[in-house]
Formats: sequence, structure tokens, C-alpha cells
Amino acid sequence: METFVVSDGKKGHLNQSLAFAELLGCSPRVLQIRPLPGTREPLSRFFSPVFPPRKYPRGWLSWVLETCFGAAEPTDCREGPLIISAGTTSAIPALALAARNGGRTLHILKPTFVPPRLFDVVVLPQHDVAGRVPRNVLTLPVALGPIGGRSLEGSLSEMNRRMGLTREPERGLIAMLIGGDSAHRRMLPELVLPEVNGVVSFARERSLRILLTTSRRTPAEVEDALGELSTREADAFCFCVWGRNDEYNPVPAFLELADAVVVTEDSVSMASEAILTGHHPLILPLKPIGGSHKLERFHQYLYERKLALPLRACEDNRLLWESALALERRDREAVYNAIGLPELLRQARELLGLEVVSRHGHTTGT
Repeated sequence: METFVVSDGKKGHLNQSLAFAELLGCSPRVLQIRPLPGTREPLSRFFSPVFPPRKYPRGWLSWVLETCFGAAEPTDCREGPLIISAGTTSAIPALALAARNGGRTLHILKPTFVPPRLFDVVVLPQHDVAGRVPRNVLTLPVALGPIGGRSLEGSLSEMNRRMGLTREPERGLIAMLIGGDSAHRRMLPELVLPEVNGVVSFARERSLRILLTTSRRTPAEVEDALGELSTREADAFCFCVWGRNDEYNPVPAFLELADAVVVTEDSVSMASEAILTGHHPLILPLKPIGGSHKLERFHQYLYERKLALPLRACEDNRLLWESALALERRDREAVYNAIGLPELLRQARELLGLEVVSRHGHTTGT
């Protein structure tokens, strides 16, 4: 089926869109958009409940498509393509493209002001949803992203290049994925540094080594302290990447090579990526801020289903590290079953018309 991914330029949104396209068995063409100028972009969303793109006059629809897509607009596509989008800015352009070409729409994450009923399928994080949802809204407990493929190959290749290796590093590795401040979590040195120091001691006892990366959001004082520690304890660290000034993403390589993974609790995406690659990540708590309980719901789901393990702040977590090392990594099928992905995909295909479920429970393609 002809498939387009409408991208707002945010890597996280694009990764989730491409992951869903792959799971649905589609090979998409990515269409990079520009937002509508000035207030027209938020106003188009604000009025979308009563004036959605399918009701736009032909001239206005053409202007929206030309403004958002430019020369990238697929004017010669076949009728009824699948259009996948994510986030807020891509919502109206995706709906406008569907209005022009009779496309079917799958949107990931709830766009501000735009009602889910305008799409054929909306996929939301389970922790964002409270109460009943419409039939076309499906929920997933983790954020999808690219697994394996070129993303992994490129990450491993760059890691080996920087280390001067012609083969993968030795096994016996603990990966530490350090995020940073977010809307609902504050990263304090007194929460992160003792845990990393504890992992250093543990790694020495077990003849393990540490893979560590920070992110663009990591506070400077935390990253600087970790840099000093990695220099002082150089023999305990296998490889470090400092994300505040390095564009390289080592996470796919780290998750491929590591025997255990520690993730700070600010990042849904890093925890999700660890789970999707078969790990049972240890979640390092940070200081809560704000009144949202979404992260708590996300982590509680993971803990209840033994998809992740909670570390205790400023305590001896040695037994938890031992447990994480003892757990076998799940294969992809086991992970997908654990998060309910096969059922979600079945429902999505049915809603999109990619397959028809008969009265007798048999499935036929369309």
C-alpha cells in the first residue's frame, strides 16, 4: 500500500512513525513539512473540530498543501494512500493530504486542539489516557522506535571507529543512559552521582565495564562531574559519549552490547527503547516537579508487568544490579507480546481497512 510519513522534523516523532509503518508492512516515503505561517497554524487546529481539512474549499486546501509540503506534495499518488503522522504540527497537513487524496490516516500522540475522531486511527501512550477512549484510539504502554537495521549498524560502526576497533567491544558491559531535566523531573547531582559511583564499584567487583552517555538535557554540573569520574576511573569505563556537545547517538549500540541497562526516569523514550531491545532496564529516580502523574503511571505499568526494575535513590542497589544481570534478554516476539503490540496492530489494520475480520474470526486482506 502506498504510504507517506508526514514529518515535522522532530526525530522522536519521525522514529515512531517509521516504526509503525514497518510494523504494518509498509515502505513509506517521508514528506518533510513546513508549518502554516503565523497564527494560521494554531488557528487551523483550534477550529478543526468544526472546520476540518476535509471541509476546506478547494482553493484553501491547495494553499495549505502547497504551503506545508511545497514540491514534496505527492500530486500523482494513487487513491487511498496510508498517511502516518505524529505530534501536533503535522496533524493538519496530514489531514489535508488525506482530504486531497482520499487517504487513510494514522496519527501518533494527541495533537493539541485536534479531535481524534478526525483520524482513522490515533495511537496514544497508555499513561496519557484516563478513562474510556473512542474505538479509533489505541493505546500502547511504550514509545516505539527503530530497532536494529541501519540505526544499529551506524551506531555500532561509529562506536568502533571512535574506539579504533575492527570488531565489537567485549561483553560484560553495563550501559548507563543519563537523560536530564524535563517538564516533570529535575536531575540533581546528589541523585545521579552516587548511583554511578556505586555502579563503578560493582563493575570492578564483577570485572564488568561501563558504557555511559548523557543527553542534550543533562545539566552541565552533572555532565562535568561524570566526565571527571570517567577520567579518574578510566579503567572502569569502556566508552563515554557526552551528549551536550556530541550529535552521535550511541544508544542503539549500547543496548545491543550491554548485559544490563540503567536509565534515568525522565525519559520515556530511552526506557522504551531498552525494553524493545529485550532488556529489563533499571530506572534511576530523579526529583519530581510539577503536578503531572503521567510518568508515575508509565513506570508503575512497567514495574507491575516486570518490564523494568526500580532503583532506590541513595541506597545500595547491588541486589537489583545482580538481578538485572541474571535476567535473560527477551526476543522481539516476546517483547511485542508483553506490551500487547500484536492486538494493537490487528485493531489498527482493521480500522485502516488493511484487513477485514469476518464474522467467523477469519482475516482477509484488502
